[in-house]
Amino acid sequence: MATFHAASATDVGNARATNQDACYAAERLCIVADGMGGHASGEVAAATAVSGLIQAFSETPNARGLLAGAKSVNREIFDRAEESEELRGMGTTLVAMALVPHRNAEKIALINVGDSRAYLLEDGELVRLTEDHSLVEELLRQGEITEAEADVHPYRHVLTRAVGIDDRVEADSWTLDPVIGTRLLLCSDGLTNECTEEVICEILSANSEPADAAYALIRRALDHGGNDNITVVVADVLVGANSPVKSRGRSKGRPGDLAIVPAPLESENLVPPPVTDSAEQSELTQLSSAPPLVAATTLSQPAQRTTKALPLIKKPKAPRSTRAPRAPETSHTGLAEQIITFRVALVIFLLILIIAGTAGSVVWFNKATYFIGIDKNQHVAIYNGRPNGLLWFKPTLVHES
Repeated sequence: MATFHAASATDVGNARATNQDACYAAERLCIVADGMGGHASGEVAAATAVSGLIQAFSETPNARGLLAGAKSVNREIFDRAEESEELRGMGTTLVAMALVPHRNAEKIALINVGDSRAYLLEDGELVRLTEDHSLVEELLRQGEITEAEADVHPYRHVLTRAVGIDDRVEADSWTLDPVIGTRLLLCSDGLTNECTEEVICEILSANSEPADAAYALIRRALDHGGNDNITVVVADVLVGANSPVKSRGRSKGRPGDLAIVPAPLESENLVPPPVTDSAEQSELTQLSSAPPLVAATTLSQPAQRTTKALPLIKKPKAPRSTRAPRAPETSHTGLAEQIITFRVALVIFLLILIIAGTAGSVVWFNKATYFIGIDKNQHVAIYNGRPNGLLWFKPTLVHES
């Protein structure tokens, strides 16, 4: 049976007052969520997503259970935001992977919503597995902008899909073969906004231990500016005795080709025991029903400002005084500024339809009306239109006698 040898790390960054990211790393399940929303609501959304997905997968530990869990936490976050003015407009990205049964073997099931990413490192090559659900990514895919323009686009943080923003969510989902010796990375955009894929590949290749690689990625992102919260999970695919896992060759898969035969996994408790409350516990803990969770892998010798055994909800940290950070990026501040939803598109379409229908009615009414009058030559004449005109339509002479 395959397992993940995984480590997670997160940091508030150099510009943010709070860390709205959440992560989880265990032998069978890894998750990264990047919360958005005013005040503390982004932290609540990310914590709820991670905690809920862990619970859902522990109850149904297969690919369908992972996908169903994403839809379930979406509804939970949406309902909580509707019920509380303080949490209104909150949402989160979500990217997760899990080892699941597939016929007589195993697969790695992946899901993602938003712009947090999953990468695969194999034979020194870094392959991006996910597609960002963002406005800029859509423009890039359509060929309307270049890669260079996308990196500095003013709307590069506007998402087209996120968890908890609407009552339903569409998550990309697909499977990979778990190949021994490969390495996978889950990360929030706090890493990819600061580090190129070439830099990420170099760091993942240079550090043999997942914990060392995770901390090195965090440090590099901080050195490059650290303008957002930074969260990473690094996981190596390992195998136990008599495992059916393949040792070479992989199926890249694609979103939507999830075809899994449900079957139970070996019994395992994916939800760690709650951390005992303390005086330092954030007030946000009372807002979230999710218990604080810690990374499964114990990390040694952490870098400055990067914590080990990280809870989902962190207390705010002050920016470093030893580094002059770049200007903060535009934060996720709510539904109106961040998410282009189906409802917004529908309202715009209906407004255009009403305007077009009104204009068409005016034109038809004017063209279908005739009246008799006297023209400038004092002749009896037939005119098309209204006697005094209608809006910008003036009467036109049809016949005179």
